[in-house]
Amino acid sequence: MLNILKKVSIAVVLVICVLLVAAFAINQTLVTVSQQAYNVDYYDDGKFINQPRRAEDSPFKFFSILYRRFTQKREAARPEAAIPVQTLTREQLARLPDNGVYVVKLGHSGLLLKVGKEYWLVDPIFAQRASPFSFMGPKRFHPPPISLQALPPISRILLSHNHYDHLDEAAIRQLDNDNLQYVVPLGVRAELVSWGISADRVTELGWWDANTVDDGEVILTPTQHFSGRGLTDRNKSLWGAWVINTNDRRLFISGDSGYFDGFKEIGHRYGPFDMAFIENGAYAPYWPDVHMTPAQTVQAALDIKTTYLVPVHNSTFDLAFHLWFEPLEQITREASKAQVRLLTPRFGQIINVAQPASFDKWWREVMQPRYR
Repeated sequence: MLNILKKVSIAVVLVICVLLVAAFAINQTLVTVSQQAYNVDYYDDGKFINQPRRAEDSPFKFFSILYRRFTQKREAARPEAAIPVQTLTREQLARLPDNGVYVVKLGHSGLLLKVGKEYWLVDPIFAQRASPFSFMGPKRFHPPPISLQALPPISRILLSHNHYDHLDEAAIRQLDNDNLQYVVPLGVRAELVSWGISADRVTELGWWDANTVDDGEVILTPTQHFSGRGLTDRNKSLWGAWVINTNDRRLFISGDSGYFDGFKEIGHRYGPFDMAFIENGAYAPYWPDVHMTPAQTVQAALDIKTTYLVPVHNSTFDLAFHLWFEPLEQITREASKAQVRLLTPRFGQIINVAQPASFDKWWREVMQPRYR
């Protein structure tokens, strides 16, 4: 009888969650779905498509993942102790030279860059949850190393795609000002405009398109992923990775992607890179086409020909079923085997792209003792 009641309770919770998400999604996407048609090879029947095309997920797959999320007993899904974060101040950033490129991991895939005299953000997420709701959904493991209020004036925001763990509405609304420029994939402008962002400050790019910046350019390159904030806007906007070529430095920022041959093409066109920030986390057998295992992350780094690899998309939210520290443990082994130079800074530590320091294996300080 207790098992039956437990199953019924779980079923009720799942139904409520789905109804809440559906209600929110329908309300959101009534105003944010772009009605524009795009004359590109990777747009068909109102949606963007991966190249090569990947099969669409079935509703059964969604519910099976949700059921597992609620019923599976998890181990080390979150750290039991506080993740070490290096507090960052505006004064520290101001003291950095104006003739280089510096990068700070803010959390998940969020990055703060100092490019010459300008400050840029890539996929900033300051929210407590990667979710449409403030009361449910994946919750942060750690605070950002710097608050929104303490950030220096931001000149440019680059967005890789329209997912809650990469595009933080509250942060965008708070950061926006009349001088802030946005560079985004096709279709994302409609979302930003619905939040009150001026359309003339949003530059949309398709795959392989470039946007000129001081002393260089940023290029949107293909990835294998998907987009959407709800049930009715799936793949209505594009996704991609960023090549940043400026101040005699070349960076690659992967956004989210499954492993594919496109990394070799990116390396052929734009490599070698000084440094690459590539996703390494939230992988699972359920979605092999849209997220990479640590071994695949290392292979992508080899494909694009980067001198240094910095793993991102880990240690901030619980978005999959692996141990919270597993991505960093595994990529350390994989990078060593492949002789890829790996950098693992703490959130808030400043990386000098021209002369990066060595960083410790900080996650081992807070790993549960039984796993050390």
